[in-house]
Amino acid sequence: MSVLFSNTNPPAPGGQTLVTFQIDPTTGEISAAYAASGGGSSGGVNEQTTNYPLVSGDAGKIVVMKGSNLTATLLNPPPSTTWSVFIANISTTTSLTIARNGLTIDDQAANLTLPPMTGVYISTDGTNYFTSRGLGNVTHTAGPLTAGQLVVGGGAGEVLPGDLSGDVATSGSAVTTIQPLAVTTGKIATAAVTEVKIGLSNNTTNDVTTLRHGFVPILPGNSGVYLDGNGNYTTPPGTGGGNASSATTTSLSYTAGEIKNFTLNMAKMFGLYQVTEASGKKFRLQLYATSAARTADAARPYSVPIALGTQQGIILDLYIDQISVVTPWLMSPTVFGSNGDAVPPSTTNIYASVTNIDSSTQTIAVTVNFVIMET
Repeated sequence: MSVLFSNTNPPAPGGQTLVTFQIDPTTGEISAAYAASGGGSSGGVNEQTTNYPLVSGDAGKIVVMKGSNLTATLLNPPPSTTWSVFIANISTTTSLTIARNGLTIDDQAANLTLPPMTGVYISTDGTNYFTSRGLGNVTHTAGPLTAGQLVVGGGAGEVLPGDLSGDVATSGSAVTTIQPLAVTTGKIATAAVTEVKIGLSNNTTNDVTTLRHGFVPILPGNSGVYLDGNGNYTTPPGTGGGNASSATTTSLSYTAGEIKNFTLNMAKMFGLYQVTEASGKKFRLQLYATSAARTADAARPYSVPIALGTQQGIILDLYIDQISVVTPWLMSPTVFGSNGDAVPPSTTNIYASVTNIDSSTQTIAVTVNFVIMET
């Protein structure tokens, strides 16, 4: 006797599929086993290179999506309450969209996006879909990263090169730069900046000026002088004549041939008896009664004598080469001068010009010693 078995012979219960059968060797009875249609885990791989609508027969398989920017669409309605599938996106550059087809995925009414080289297990309760998601990879798709670059999240499991911005910024490397005006008292913890963190070398770049705040110039070691309103150390005018005093130009770096102007607080009238430059630098010192006189004489070389017969406002023109003429230089006879801004003199301002006559850059600070004749 022969018996033909199929899904309809013997008849399968509604919604189920014949899986296996057996014959009892004693009684000869035939029995069959069934599974829900579309359910179970049959295994196997289904490779797809284009957009793909999932089918009932994908149950238990790995559906491998191998193309770029593809979409795998879930079934609506689900085949059964036990239907499940694995979906893998093996593209190395683009994400895969799993279309929900009008149902929900993990109670969310949104499609599922699989980043490159990731996969997901999807099952159903017969009404909607649910997933079990593994750990994915984070990828970088904007070219190779170079040493020192920072990376930031780009979305969809992606990272991109990026730079810090704001108070502390980077520019294509891991080296940070504090931006201008970024350091304010509100952003510095109390006692965070200590003395050992501040450079206090004899650098005049950030000394106080008439234009901005700054550091106090290095002290001259003379207790008889004060820092005046122009940033120079000068001796306070006395209450009468006969007091010895001094004034010093600010210690600054000069390039070869460079000229710098100063306003010295000396006296309304004085007798200048000595000029010094403590470090022995080569310089030319010119003193004037008014600022206008200094401006008018600015282009005259030292080798050109002062024109006779006219009022020049020039008090002193001293050329110290530290060879034939060295400092300290005693003025003999004493040079007398006064402020020329008004008649009689109304202020103690004397207008100075210092020139670096060396062929190289040097730091110069010139001191004039004088006797006050009128304060």
